[in-house]
Amino acid sequence: MPQKKAFTFFIFVAVLQTGLRAGLRYVMGIINEKARSCNRNGDNIPHR
Repeated sequence: MPQKKAFTFFIFVAVLQTGLRAGLRYVMGIINEKARSCNRNGDNIPHR
């Protein structure tokens, strides 16, 4: 019984880590896109 519990916990942790990594990558992508669009707008304003 304890072995099964440990195995389930190990799978849970692995899934959690994968989910967190995917979530971080997704959030960083959104932040990078927003920063890029902000920089583009900031660069365009002084040139006009």
